Amino acid sequence: MRLLLTDESHEPTIRAIARQTLAQLQERLPGEDQPQPLHLTEPQLKIFHTAVKILLDDLQRDQAEQRQTLMQILRKLPDEHAIRAIAIR
Repeated sequence: MRLLLTDESHEPTIRAIARQTLAQLQERLPGEDQPQPLHLTEPQLKIFHTAVKILLDDLQRDQAEQRQTLMQILRKLPDEHAIRAIAIR
């Protein structure tokens, strides 16, 4: 997510949505054992999906547990075509 926040990388709209999404994720209580639903707007969902994909692509083979967790998250999100169809304005 932080990669999407850097001033050099994206337009202001994307940075603003990434900041909102990150703030919403950080509101979660640390140490909660039970998964809880996360309600995101369509643009936030697109940004979140992109961040998870970037992180998954950057992980190495010896980080299998983290890769598995990220793949589980992606399976819960809409498919790639639905994500691409979301317009960020």
